[in-house]
Amino acid sequence: MLIIASIAAGWLSYRLVEQPTRRRARNAMVVGFVIASVASGFAFSAVLNRADGWIGRLPPYLASVANAMTSENPRRDECMRDVDGKPRGGRDFCALGGASRPGAPVMMLWGDSFADMIQPVVDRAVDEFGVPGIVATQGGCPPWRGKVFPGCEGYANFVFDYFEKTPSVRLVVIAGDWQRYESVHDESVHESQVLGEIARILAARGGHLVLVSTVPNPRADVPRVWAQRQTEAGRALPELSVLRADQAAVFSHGEEIVALAQRAGNVIIVDPFRSMCDANTCSTVKNGRSPFRDTDHLTMDSVQTIAPDLSAAIVSAYRSIAQEPR
Repeated sequence: MLIIASIAAGWLSYRLVEQPTRRRARNAMVVGFVIASVASGFAFSAVLNRADGWIGRLPPYLASVANAMTSENPRRDECMRDVDGKPRGGRDFCALGGASRPGAPVMMLWGDSFADMIQPVVDRAVDEFGVPGIVATQGGCPPWRGKVFPGCEGYANFVFDYFEKTPSVRLVVIAGDWQRYESVHDESVHESQVLGEIARILAARGGHLVLVSTVPNPRADVPRVWAQRQTEAGRALPELSVLRADQAAVFSHGEEIVALAQRAGNVIIVDPFRSMCDANTCSTVKNGRSPFRDTDHLTMDSVQTIAPDLSAAIVSAYRSIAQEPR
């Protein structure tokens, strides 16, 4: 609600204060919008809590911004651990597909908040296969082991130990905010070893790893920038993008992260750049919708753009493990 209030406050500030003085202070308009959005959001949220009708009065293009900012995995609160590592509902793991199935888990979704984003796609796959699976996601906690990050070490090591001791897990889907993590090829460096170690364990079981590589970096809080630009223009801006050339470092960083896993074999890489970018640009707004809910997390609309590649990878991996003897 506070997010929507911030947008609404900025728009009202523009319409009631800045727009009448546009000819005299066009440059101040954008600054006024940003300041008003932050300063007025907290106070205005109380109004919106009592009168949801205000949201309906926003221009459609600002309503689209609000939708992007609030888009998230519908099972997030049920399944993803908070950054403090506390389990949801006293359970070590949430069930993939939303329903616990008898037997030891066969599939596993593992990673940080980026893995949480793709959970709806993995849920659908596990429902199609009808096999038991688990969710191991925690904000800011990649699938590492040993000494990792404050608030993450306990959970990271618990999950890795569980995976290592549970041979029934033969298909693992991993995603992470790889831009935040180390990306060296030196196998003596701890952070570089873990994905490769996971892949090797799976390969020894006749299993497969589906690894989602780096997501494009819009280099801005996309919905807020989009709201600002649309408010300045006084109309919808259905298309915004960043140059693909400016993403070269981000892309290569992700390639380094996944390289060691690929060496182990039985790894399928899903590349979000393939569906989110063309040869020249990467979309930050497309067809009036933002692929990003903030500076890098994807909206559920955007997850659906990578869903065909991800689903195909999971199906391919599952068919392979179904055909291979244990």
